[in-house]
Amino acid sequence: MMDIKYILILYVGILFFFVIFEDKIKELKFKRTILVLFFNVFICMYRGDYGSDTIAYKEYFLSENKDEMQRTSEIGYIYFAKILSYITKNEKIYFMCYALIITFFLNLTLKKLNLKKYYFSIYIYMCRFFILRDLNQIRSALAGTIVLYSFVLYKDKIKFFIYNLIAFLFQKYFIVVGMLKKFIIKKYQTRMYLIAIIVSVFTGNLIKMILYKLQYVLKAAAYVEGVYSRENLYYLNPVFYFTISIIFLGLFVYKNFTKIEVIYYNMYFISLIILITCSFSYGVSGRLSTIFATSEIIVLPSILGKLKKHNQLIIKIIYIFVYFIIFFMNLKKERII
Repeated sequence: MMDIKYILILYVGILFFFVIFEDKIKELKFKRTILVLFFNVFICMYRGDYGSDTIAYKEYFLSENKDEMQRTSEIGYIYFAKILSYITKNEKIYFMCYALIITFFLNLTLKKLNLKKYYFSIYIYMCRFFILRDLNQIRSALAGTIVLYSFVLYKDKIKFFIYNLIAFLFQKYFIVVGMLKKFIIKKYQTRMYLIAIIVSVFTGNLIKMILYKLQYVLKAAAYVEGVYSRENLYYLNPVFYFTISIIFLGLFVYKNFTKIEVIYYNMYFISLIILITCSFSYGVSGRLSTIFATSEIIVLPSILGKLKKHNQLIIKIIYIFVYFIIFFMNLKKERII
């Protein structure tokens, strides 16, 4: 059978072509959804051993004694695997179910927001998140897309709570979403974002100073163990520059954002603040910022839609190629190539 990496690269190549000519492609909403659903699910099903966490997911699903992890893992993750294992012992079906749910909420969010640059949003997701999430941190991918959709319904407190509860049942640190909701749905003056960045830089450096003096504390923390070093600074992380470029680009058109666009911009902004404040640990910053980072697939296309056509084309082309580079960086990071 063909190595799945070639299908993944082919798929991203097709999306690359669609993004370039997106404005000229006729609206085929049903067919484009089927295209994304097919490729995403197919790649996840036949992933082989690609993805750092894939083997662990396989072993747990096929394990006869799942109760051993019940005290340490999220209840949603445990019972999802338990129920499915009663039906089948085929791990491909297990990964297929995850992929179906993730892709369903991804498409549902984009459909509800009626984004004109659908293929660009999917292209961003595939290049930036798919390899690290859907082929690796599967629970984060599932919880992330559910949370992304929940903010479409932010006015309905009950539905918002239910969707975020589901996300929490699969990945416990997603509890912070509900805690930060009132800050996320508020519109601020642009200078407040700049002030927040400055404060987070100060706070992040203060935390590093404290942890440097108390390094023994790090050894007892599961997600922080052995991570402190002078190299773990946000300004050495290329993701920081990429994220901040989108944040500052957004500030230029912020006054033209709709209410829902402000919400997703705030989500993305929080991911930047976390990267800076928690730069003492790749584990902490990565796990927490990923909660909100998926909003990038909405934020950047929304920003481009506010720019003049000439500027929009230039900036879009730049980001298209940058994402293509990120895609191959992720392939290399997960040892797919």
